[in-house]
Amino acid sequence: MKSNTPTFVIELPLCVNDQQNRFFRQVFEFGRTLYNATLGSALGRLQRMRESLSWRQARSMPKGKERSKHFSDLQKAYGLTENGLRTIADNHRKASGRNDILVDGGKVSGSAFYQTHGHSIVHGTLLYDTDMDNMTSAITPPSDKLQSKGVGSVRSRITLLKDHTDLSLGQLKDALRRQLCDGSVTLTPADIRSIEAIEAEYMSANFIFGKNPPYTVARKQRIEGVGTVEARIDLRGNTIRNVCFKGDYLPGEVPIERLENALAGAELTPARLTMALAGGEAAAIRGMQTEALISLLTNKT
Repeated sequence: MKSNTPTFVIELPLCVNDQQNRFFRQVFEFGRTLYNATLGSALGRLQRMRESLSWRQARSMPKGKERSKHFSDLQKAYGLTENGLRTIADNHRKASGRNDILVDGGKVSGSAFYQTHGHSIVHGTLLYDTDMDNMTSAITPPSDKLQSKGVGSVRSRITLLKDHTDLSLGQLKDALRRQLCDGSVTLTPADIRSIEAIEAEYMSANFIFGKNPPYTVARKQRIEGVGTVEARIDLRGNTIRNVCFKGDYLPGEVPIERLENALAGAELTPARLTMALAGGEAAAIRGMQTEALISLLTNKT
């Protein structure tokens, strides 16, 4: 029986400090990402099930127990049950790295992310086939990065998609187009000229080799949950003139320029750096805590 007692929903803000606020943001962001990844995988399975011959055969059957059992068996076969969805979520939760996609524990995809001036660029790759000897000689990550993945070499870290599917490269491309695209666009000659103009900038030495401001001290460390962070510091005496950050970390809630500007002019001591970073500038690097950043800068690791 429905209760006649009035009910209300009230929302109250949490009283947390900056460090706790960043922690909660990371936890909620992880939950959102896990939900979306699980939902995407489930919807993909649902589409494949509905495109199967068995599904069409079940649809054509007269309503009754046999038809219902056929649908139930299909859902189990495609993992669209409560336990199946738990398995999907668990696999996503155990995904290794912030930008890796694994198949049977081997990496088949990586992605990169860059953010500047309010714009974000992201791209990903899929490793269908390659010459493993060339791959291992071309990719030389630092040993600490391999250790963080729990592997001893590049070769043991990666695998090939062709070893996990019966699809040819062409068939895989077609399948990805069907899953990811809902239309096509034909570039005009004017579009191509505009793209070539942008490409010319990327082919410049400045873009390829990057801007490398002078520095007198370099501090580099791999930080759990953050990535590899390198601070290139130009010191005059013990005062920071300029600092430039590099690494495989992800951008945070504020521009990296804000962090670099906050440090310029500060004395390279824990007390002075704490004052310079009092505005939460460490959040320019996702997952970075102010204390960890100060330890990196002062080489207290």
